[in-house]
Amino acid sequence: MSPVTTVPGSGMTRSDGTSFTDVPRSALAWSSVALTGAIFPVAYVLMTRLLPWAFLDSWVAPAILVSVILAAATTGLLALLVRHEHSWLVVLALIVSLPLAVFSTFMMAGEVLFPH
Repeated sequence: MSPVTTVPGSGMTRSDGTSFTDVPRSALAWSSVALTGAIFPVAYVLMTRLLPWAFLDSWVAPAILVSVILAAATTGLLALLVRHEHSWLVVLALIVSLPLAVFSTFMMAGEVLFPH
C-alpha cells in the first residue's frame, strides 16, 4: 500500500501520483506529452506534402496521422488513470489529443463506411 499524503493548501489527501502543479514523473506521462506535441508537426509534414512520396497521396498519410493522434490520447488516458499522473502537462495533452482522437476516429469510420 502506498502512503497517503496531504496536498498542501487544499486539505485533500492523495495516495500516489502527482499534483496538478508538478511535472510528470513516469515515462508513460512524458511519452503522452511528446506524442501530443508530435501531432502538429506530423500533420504539417503530411498535409502540406513536404515529402514527395507518391504513397502518401493515398490512404497512408491519414492513417499515420490518426495513429499518432490515437497513440497520444491512449497514452495520456493510461497515464492519468493507471499511473495517476495529474500533472498539468498530462491534462493539457489530454485536452488537445482526446477531442482530436474522437473526431479522427469518427472521420475514419465514416470514410470506411461511406467512401466517396
